[in-house]
Amino acid sequence: MYIPSSVIAVVESMVPFKGHSSMKQYMPMKPVKRGCKVWCLADSITGLVSQFVIYSGRSDKQGNSSFSYGERVVLSLCDTYIHSHRLTAFDNFFTSYQLLKTLNERGLYAMGTVRGASKYSQEKRSDAVQRIHVLD
Repeated sequence: MYIPSSVIAVVESMVPFKGHSSMKQYMPMKPVKRGCKVWCLADSITGLVSQFVIYSGRSDKQGNSSFSYGERVVLSLCDTYIHSHRLTAFDNFFTSYQLLKTLNERGLYAMGTVRGASKYSQEKRSDAVQRIHVLD
């Protein structure tokens, strides 16, 4: 039985596909330019994917949810590891204060990159960082 390490990552991946499908994406800046986009939960040590979600377009099925699409992806992929105290890493598409706080409440540690030119000013960003440190 496979048991992931203590560090897991939520990553975007492209599965090459040249056929016809409404789920096919074109991403010119990626090594695989055409294919199906997949959100993966992978072990950062071995690189093995333990769970994945195929991207089929932004969906607002959870219209009353206070979480963004990226936050819902991370929370659904990490559901299996609640209270396991693993470190979850992700990029700036997913990172938000609300997501970090929610993962902390669910017993997971988290870290993510932040966009340099975000909608928040430097003061708000530093305030958010201080609040995140308080959670520990």
